Amino acid sequence: FVSQDPDLFATTIKPNTLLGVPASTSLSKFIATANSAQINELISSLPEGWLFDTSRPNIPFSGGQKQRLRIARALIRKPS
Repeated sequence: FVSQDPDLFATTIKPNTLLGVPASTSLSKFIATANSAQINELISSLPEGWLFDTSRPNIPFSGGQKQRLRIARALIRKPS
């Protein structure tokens, strides 16, 4: 289940994606998940990449991009 509400938590992209999975999850798994959610290109274009702070005012994400980040969060949990 992925909520239609595209809000993100006030932290960086990495913890937003890792919510509910072990902190030891590898960067290669993050990247594979971001590729599956079709958001890795956007993340790679940000100056801080995975460490981009989503709580900044005027964050450069569209509603669809926020939704893709939430999809990545769901995918990294290995849904059945």
